[in-house]
Amino acid sequence: MQKHTKIYRDFWWDELTLSQTEHCRICDTWNGVDIHHIQGRGKYCVHCHGNQITNLICLCRKHHDLCRDKEFNKLVRVVNYEQVTEKLRSELDQEHLNSLDIPQFYKTNNIL
Repeated sequence: MQKHTKIYRDFWWDELTLSQTEHCRICDTWNGVDIHHIQGRGKYCVHCHGNQITNLICLCRKHHDLCRDKEFNKLVRVVNYEQVTEKLRSELDQEHLNSLDIPQFYKTNNIL
């Protein structure tokens, strides 16, 4: 298994079965066959940033091919950031955070 595939599966595995982790994050079909590097591996030091979860998304062949279009690829990046953020936010320990001295800005703007 390639390193980026393992990183992707490990991140999503706790809430989904293996087959569910590999559905297209754009059209939601179960034909997700590719773990796509949103910003190509050549643009990153692959060992540093390229395999971060914010740069990996599962796509069906159709949407993977569409990522050659820069605007579509930006859309994929936004979708991925939103989904990763939602998952991480759901894992926050709100009770613990409430006990900390966190600036009101984060609370009133629904960041926490």
